[in-house]
Amino acid sequence: MASKPKRRGGSYLLLTDFERLEAWCKDVDRLFHQPPYLVGSVIERPDFRDVDLRMILPDAVYDRWWADPLQTRIANHAISVWGQRETGLPIDFQIQRQTEANTDFPDGFRNAMGIRDWATLPLKGTGRPNGRKAGSDGE
Repeated sequence: MASKPKRRGGSYLLLTDFERLEAWCKDVDRLFHQPPYLVGSVIERPDFRDVDLRMILPDAVYDRWWADPLQTRIANHAISVWGQRETGLPIDFQIQRQTEANTDFPDGFRNAMGIRDWATLPLKGTGRPNGRKAGSDGE
């Protein structure tokens, strides 16, 4: 039996959940100066258990600031709880070293989060690039 192909884009989140997650990830991006990545079951199957987010840091940055496993574990827990409270989603946030993230999950799809500007993205079904009426200032 052939294996089912993995989902290669988007996620199984409802659009409103994705938008809340995206907004929270903008704050995470501000905190780390780079975006977190949506990974795992939420982009692979509709029966996902949690929403996996990974902050994949360059090795030198990770080694300088996150080499202490206890400190990293505490930060992972605190940021996960923060995300759960802000989004209402079962967030599992982890800070990872880039080499290990790439070695342990070489084929894993990653969706950068906190980078979208909703005002510039097209809205399907409106006939307009961003859903606004021609000449509208968005009000």
